[in-house]
Amino acid sequence: MAKFKKPEDITFLGKLGTEVWAQTDEVKRKDFKAPPNHIQTIIDGINLFCWMGLNAGDELKDFMKEMYDAVPFYGNKVL
Repeated sequence: MAKFKKPEDITFLGKLGTEVWAQTDEVKRKDFKAPPNHIQTIIDGINLFCWMGLNAGDELKDFMKEMYDAVPFYGNKVL
């Protein structure tokens, strides 16, 4: 990664993830028949794909660990 210059605008990389996250969150808020723990587990998993804007190194590592550790919180409630 050190060889290549980071593009100035990388917002297009996270656009799809943001749209999917917003749609899933809307289902959670509006559809009361949808199981909230299942949907929150999916929302927490989507956050794992929003790493593009972070710098490589400890910042990225800490973010990925935090997002990964958030998934089992509601995932265990599903089980």
